[in-house]
Amino acid sequence: MVAPPTTPAAPKKTVSPRHALLEELIGIAVKHAGDQYLELANKLAGALIDATDGDTRLIQQRIRAGNQLWNRNFAFLHLATSSLEKALRREIAELAPAVKRGGAQCGPAAVAGAVRGNG
Repeated sequence: MVAPPTTPAAPKKTVSPRHALLEELIGIAVKHAGDQYLELANKLAGALIDATDGDTRLIQQRIRAGNQLWNRNFAFLHLATSSLEKALRREIAELAPAVKRGGAQCGPAAVAGAVRGNG
């Protein structure tokens, strides 16, 4: 017999349509980048493995790196897509409207307005 949970489920927060749209766009961008990443990783691995000129030690390092990328590209895919998602979220957060404090607007929009002479 399974015991019922002792803590009630937290109510879901409602999000604005703008926030929902931005979340959807982040998901679309990450999906498209992930879809194209495997082809890019294979091309990079091929270029590394095809090394023919230079120092023997350097060629061996390139071949090892190419083989690592070729055989373990899904690990790099996860790193690349999660980094892209974090970067997109950070950039979108910087575009968010600033909170007004004491009647004056603070943040990037206020700085931009001051630079244009509107602040």
